[in-house]
Amino acid sequence: MSDGSLTISESCGYDGTYTVGHFVFDFIEADLSHLIASTYDFNETLPALSDIRESSNISVAGFILNAIASMTDTPDVTRKKIKALQRKQATFRSAISSCLDIDGEGAELTSCERFDLLEYSRRSVIQDIAFGKNSDLKAGYVVVDGTVKSVIECDSILSLCYVDFWELIKSGKRVKKCENCGRYFVMYSSASKYCDREYKDTGKTCKEYAPQKNFQEKFKDGGLNEVYKKAEVNHRKRCSRYPSAYPINDFEKWRNTAKVLKECTERELLTIDEFKQLIKPPHIDALKAELYFAQLSQLKKDGDAK
Repeated sequence: MSDGSLTISESCGYDGTYTVGHFVFDFIEADLSHLIASTYDFNETLPALSDIRESSNISVAGFILNAIASMTDTPDVTRKKIKALQRKQATFRSAISSCLDIDGEGAELTSCERFDLLEYSRRSVIQDIAFGKNSDLKAGYVVVDGTVKSVIECDSILSLCYVDFWELIKSGKRVKKCENCGRYFVMYSSASKYCDREYKDTGKTCKEYAPQKNFQEKFKDGGLNEVYKKAEVNHRKRCSRYPSAYPINDFEKWRNTAKVLKECTERELLTIDEFKQLIKPPHIDALKAELYFAQLSQLKKDGDAK
């Protein structure tokens, strides 16, 4: 489990590995309200599920559709079961907010400590998440490529969500809502702001799309490029006029450093005013630049790791 993945057996309709947290996060965001009105014709549930995207290798929409389609009850009973799923969604939302969300109550505590406090206070949301209530859960181990893997067997959507939630608690991972799409995700660093889900039809993840969108909104008049180009032109002229005082090699060094700092600004590591002051010719504060370079390198490393 240490690699942040979970292996599930085919008994619950899926056979494979997915990233811990993704299933329960997508489940709580699934809009089930439209399904209640379409229970007379299950084909009508497809449009209602169109906004529920695949996360990693597992489709929440497919799980919900299969579960509803397999219900052999009357439409009224089926609608009651869907409403029961909605209540479970609310339960998991509350549990995630209370135990895992870094912006939630008691965020200074570990997820286990937060759970213990809530359990002690006998809050119904925590009592409803009790792992032992799910009798269809089975656990085992297999050896894959010389490595022991945990395998979970479960027969329902809710059981898989229980497993997902408890794996998050056990791992001590912290989560927050993406500042772009508003959905929960597991933070990969303390500076995480955006998730790795594809955002709408942009073809980019929130992590890729949001900084660009924010940058365009902040500098839609070309502010950053204008600041950089103006500084570059002025410094080039200065070096041309006074080559003995400002050697061309110094200019090239300045330009290379300024370009990386420009990327740091695009990544929101510093403001445009800070960028403007830092690249002010003829010299750039090397110590400050190195600090920003290190932050940029870490951001790129985190991105590659994902």
